[in-house]
Amino acid sequence: MRHAKYDPLFPVIALMLMLTASRPAVARSENIAFPGGAGGVTLAGTLTEPRGSGPFPAIVLVPGSGHYDRDETILGHKPFLVIASTLTRRGFVVLRYDKRGNHRSTGSYARATTDDFASDALAAVRFLETRRDVNRSRIGILGQSEGGLVASICAARNARIAFIVLLGSPGLPGDKVLIWQTQALGDLAGEPPGMIAEGQDLIRCAATIYSWPIARPDVSACLWAHAATSAQEFRRSPQVAAWIKMLSSPWYRCFLTCDPATSLRRVRCPVLALAGSLDKQVPPREDLDAIAAALKAAGNTDVTVALMPGLNHFLQPAKTGGTDEYGKIATTIDPVALAKIGEWLEAHGR
Repeated sequence: MRHAKYDPLFPVIALMLMLTASRPAVARSENIAFPGGAGGVTLAGTLTEPRGSGPFPAIVLVPGSGHYDRDETILGHKPFLVIASTLTRRGFVVLRYDKRGNHRSTGSYARATTDDFASDALAAVRFLETRRDVNRSRIGILGQSEGGLVASICAARNARIAFIVLLGSPGLPGDKVLIWQTQALGDLAGEPPGMIAEGQDLIRCAATIYSWPIARPDVSACLWAHAATSAQEFRRSPQVAAWIKMLSSPWYRCFLTCDPATSLRRVRCPVLALAGSLDKQVPPREDLDAIAAALKAAGNTDVTVALMPGLNHFLQPAKTGGTDEYGKIATTIDPVALAKIGEWLEAHGR
C-alpha cells in the first residue's frame, strides 16, 4: 500500500491539453491552508473553482498511503492534478492538499495513522463548509487506495457527506490485503515461494500481536523473535529488517487491524467504487465484492461498483499491473475510467 514518491510531467500535460480542448478553462486556482485534524497540524493545498456563479458542489481528494503531495505525485505522474482539472471543468470545486508532514503541510507523518488521515479529510470538509462558493449540502470525498478507506471512515462519521468515490480502495481487512499483496507482487518479482510464505507469516504474526487485548510494549522484538524461527534464507535476508521496521510502525498497527466493512456498513450516501483488473496492490475483485456486500448490509442501494479491464492500481492501462510499470506508462489515468468518474459525479454529486 505504501508507494514511492516521484515527479511527473509529459503524460499529464498531454491529457490536460486533451481535456482543455473540450471544456471551458478553470476560472480560478487558489493556494490555501486550513487547520488539520489535530492540534499543531496545518494542511496546505490547492482549491480550484469552475466558471460561473456558485455555490458549487465540492469534492475533497484524498491520496493513498505514502509521502504524497497535493497532486499525489508519483513516478512521473500527477493523478490528482488530472482529476482536479477534470472535475472542476464538470462544475465542482475541488480541494486537494499535501498530506500532513509532507511538502507544505505541518505535523508528523511518521506517527500518523489511517484514522489521523481521516481526521484531516474531515477537517478539509469543514473548511469547504465555510466557503460561500460551496454548496454545503453537496460536499463529497474521492479517495485513491488508502484514501478510499479514509473516505469510507469519513462518510461513516459525518452523515453530511453527500457522496464518496473509492478508487482501488481496500474492502477486505488490512492483514488480508497485505498478505494478498505480498503474494501478488512476490510472484511478479520472481521471489522464491518460501520467501513469500515467510513474509506472509510475518504479517500474520504482527496482526496477531496487535489483536491482543494488551499490546506488547516492543512489537519489533516480538517480530524478530518470530523471524528467528523462520527458514535461514528468510531470516538472513536484508528485507526482513525493513519489513519488521514497517510492521512495527503506528500506521501498520492501525491498518493491519482495520476492517473497512466496519465503516462501510454505516455509509448511507451514494458510492462509486472502481478497481483495475490488473491491480497488484489490493485484490480487485475480492475488494469490490467486500465493499458491495458491506454497503448492501447497510441498506445502501445507491452503489455503483465496476472492475475496469486491463487497468492497474492507479487506473492506468497496464500489461502486468506491477509497481515497476507505473512510471513507464504514458497515461496518467485511463480516459474511460476518468470519464466514468466524471459522469457518475455529475449524476450523483450535484
